[in-house]
Formats: sequence, structure tokens, C-alpha cells
Amino acid sequence: MTALTSRPGPSSLSGLPSISHRCLRRKSLRTYELMDPARPGAELSYDVGQVKEIVQMDKRLREEGFTTPVPAGFLEFATCFNQYAAGPERFATYSFSKGRVLVHKEGRPIVWEHFMIEDWLVGWNRDSTGQEASTSTSASSTMIQGSQIPPPLFDFTDSILDPNLKDLSNRMRVAIQTTDELTKFWIKRGAIEHQYASRLANLAETMIGEADSSALRRVIDALRLETAQQAMKRHDLANQIAVDLESRCLELQLKQRKHWRDVYEPAARKLHHDQVRGARRRSGVAAEWKQEYKKLRHSLDTRRLQSMKTNLNFSSDFSPLSESSPDSPKAPSGPAQEWESLRGSCLKMEMERCQFMDESLAAFLETLSVISATDRGSVSFITQWKDLFMPKEFVEEFSERFPGPKPIAVSTMPPLTTSTLSYVPVRKSLPPLTPIRGPRPQSTSGTSMSKEGSRSSFQTARDTSSREIENLPSTDNDSTAPARSSSHRERAHRSLTSFGITMPGRSHSRSQSQQKVLLPLASEARAPSPSPSRPTLSKFTNVFQRSSLGRSDRSDYAT
Repeated sequence: MTALTSRPGPSSLSGLPSISHRCLRRKSLRTYELMDPARPGAELSYDVGQVKEIVQMDKRLREEGFTTPVPAGFLEFATCFNQYAAGPERFATYSFSKGRVLVHKEGRPIVWEHFMIEDWLVGWNRDSTGQEASTSTSASSTMIQGSQIPPPLFDFTDSILDPNLKDLSNRMRVAIQTTDELTKFWIKRGAIEHQYASRLANLAETMIGEADSSALRRVIDALRLETAQQAMKRHDLANQIAVDLESRCLELQLKQRKHWRDVYEPAARKLHHDQVRGARRRSGVAAEWKQEYKKLRHSLDTRRLQSMKTNLNFSSDFSPLSESSPDSPKAPSGPAQEWESLRGSCLKMEMERCQFMDESLAAFLETLSVISATDRGSVSFITQWKDLFMPKEFVEEFSERFPGPKPIAVSTMPPLTTSTLSYVPVRKSLPPLTPIRGPRPQSTSGTSMSKEGSRSSFQTARDTSSREIENLPSTDNDSTAPARSSSHRERAHRSLTSFGITMPGRSHSRSQSQQKVLLPLASEARAPSPSPSRPTLSKFTNVFQRSSLGRSDRSDYAT
């Protein structure tokens, strides 16, 4: 005893197998309806393709464990089915616990045959031409058996002699074939929409960025939510196609085949046989003899009538027949009447087919409007989340969590004034020195300068340098002060160099003779300091000495 068993008796649609279950019933040839007794009015429609995928998912759960993808609506269908099932058969289900998937396999497995669904109804995923042809033949035969309508036979249309009847037969045959092809189109379209909805649902259930930051995870969850909404609307579209559009095509298909079986085929065959029989009567030797005899009798009857009129005793015992009015239409009789009746029935079927197409397009437009509204809602939803996402806050949160090294504090230097800049020594290489114009001390030829001569010449150079330094102009705040100070300093250097005294860089040390000459200058008594704007000779001497030894300080150049 299975959970789904056939039930004798009339069903909602003729020829559709019914099932026995508390919450599941077959609504149409391709649609199942799932109802929850605890929630009246809450009904879910499932296409037979969805039901087959759900049954296959039950098999995968029992044999392979949890695998993806999961068909859309699997948990709702399986949970409601297991809760109200009458037999021992149950669907396998799954649940999540502490990051792990638990599979529940209570009850017997579900078998595809329990639902009594013909395989041709889910044969939309076959791609080869041969399989489609066999599927179409199987579909036609199964539908004919369910509705007790024989398949249309078009073999006699090729032997029709009347061109009007032949054209009408071809037109009705093409109309039936078009409806069959349109039915297959809606079957495939609904299956594609269902597959798309299932894939979107599986994609929406995929967890993304579980260990990432909350700001970025909220945006990703918004994308998953929008995908889930699209999946639900596509699922509704697939159900609408199966319930409304496909059922309309099936209904028109049954009407066309019934009209062909009950009206068109008998009338067309009768007209065809009458035409063949009439053609046979008008051919052959007997027909020719009959025509000749009629002509002969016509001449004899005319002569006898003339003789009867000339007889005086002749009196007509009949009144002349009143001729019918030329405006009154003559009612067709015989083959003409049968032809008019057949043409009128075909015209009625064409009008019904046009009305069907108009209603189908209106229903499909209404369904597409829901999809377009969903797309517009998705655009506004994602736009809202784009405005809420703040990349700056995201980066600031990263910087607060992972702070970088602090910048090294740099000691602030006092601002340099113009007077200070005027006394800063130039660190660059000195330009080539030229001797100062003036009398040079005469040296003896052949021998080196004696110690007394050297001292006297150095004393003379020192006095000259002292006079030049004392004659330096006072420092003021105008823009030409640094240039004048620099020129006087260069003269002093040139004066010392002219007497053989060199001024090396800071990295070199002074010779002992030079140190002996310069050291007594530091011990001289300092004169009373003049005005602050004019430096003294002792100060310049100390500055030169410290600069040569590499011990200069910023205070040496302060005014």
C-alpha cells in the first residue's frame, strides 16, 4: 500500500488519474496542488517536472547524503507530505546543526511510479530530434487515451478532388498542428522558468562571507535576498504558465480534435464520396447512351406537345406555375447545403482559436507585468543598499582594528631671521681665491723664510684682516645685507690665504703651526662690546676657530 494510490470514480478533469492523499491532489494533467490543512487557503502548485526533481532529491539524500542543487520548494513539499501521509512512504529531509548537515531518512523511500505521472510530461529536457518526435507521439497517444478522442487522421485529405474542400482540409490540419506545437512551447517555457527559479533559489541559499566583517556581509545578504525574491517570482511564473497558458492550449487542442472527429471528418468524407460517385455516373458507355436517349425523347415530346395544342377539344387541366421572385434566395440543397454547414463550423473554430490567442496573450502580459515590477523593485532595493554602503567607514574600521606605526616626532627649529641667515657660513666649496691687490712681503730667494720674518708677515696680515673686519658695515634688515656680509667674509679668507694660511673643510684638522697662531687670539682681552648690530673682532675670531674645528654652534651666528 503506497502513499499515493489510484482512486476510482470521477475526477475534476476527465481522463486524469487521481491520487489519495490528505494534502496532495492532482489539479490538471501537469499540475499538483499541495494544501496544508492547518492553514486553509494556503495552497502551493507544483509542476510535474518539479515533482520529479523532488523525488530524485529524495533518492540522492538517501544514497549520497546532502548534495546540491536542492530543488525549489523541496523542504515545504517534503515536510507537508510527511506530516499528512497515509502510508509508510516518507521523503528524506535535511537540517543544519552547528554548521553540519543532518539527513533524516525515516520511512520508506518515495518511488516515481507512486505519483502515476507519465514520462512524456517531463520529457521537455530531451534535446535530440528523435527523442522529441517520440515524446510528441507518446504525448498525443496518452492525451487521446485520457480524453477518449482518437488521434486525427489526415490520410483522406490527399485524395480529395474538390479544390475548395482540399484547401479547407489543409487549413484545419495546420490549425491543429499549430495548437500542438504551441502546447509544447508552453511546456518547455514553463520547465525552463522552473529550472531558472530552482537555480536562483540554490544560489540564494549559498552562504557567502560568513567570517567577513558585518558591514560587507550585510551588503552580500542584500544580494542574496534579491536573488531569493527573483526565484520566488520565477517560480510563480512557471506555475502560471503551467496552470493558465498550458491548460488553455490543452483545452483548445481537445476542442479542435473533437470538432475534427465529430463534424469535419464525416462531412468531408461524405462530400468526397458524393463527388466520386457523381463522377462515376457521368462516365462510361451507359452514361453516353443515356444522354443520347434523353436527346431523342426530347424531340419526340416536343412534337407531341405541338399536336396536342392544335386540337380544339384540348383543354389544360392544370394552372400555370407561378414563377418565384428573383429576389428571394434559393435555399441550398444536397451537396451545397452540406458544404455551407461544414464551412460555418470551421469558421466558428477559427473564431474560438483567435479568442484563445487573445486571452493567452493577455494572461501572459499580466504575468510579465509582475516580473517587470519585481525587476523594478530589485533595482530600487539594490540602489538603496548601494547608498547605505559606506566604503570610508569600512576602511576606517579596518584602520582602527589594525593601527599602523606612529609617525616619529620631529623637533621644531626656531625660525631663521634675515640677520641670522646673513652670518650662516656657506658649506659649499669655496670659489678659487685670488690674491688681494697690495704690497706683498718680499721673501728671500734660495732659502726659506725665517721664523722672525714669518711672524712679522703674519702679524701684518693679521692687522690687515682685523682692519677689514672692523670696517664691516652694520647689519640691517634690508635685502642686500646677506650679499655684502658674504663679500667681506670672502675678502678676509682671501687675505689669510695670500700669506700661506689655508682654510680646509670641517673634516680636516688644523696643523700645529696654525693652531699656535690662532689660539692666542682667543685669549686676548675682549674690548667693550659695541652696538648689538655690529659684531666684534674677537667674536669673528672665535667663530672662525670653532668652524675650522667643526664645533660651531647656532648661537655663534646670532646677532
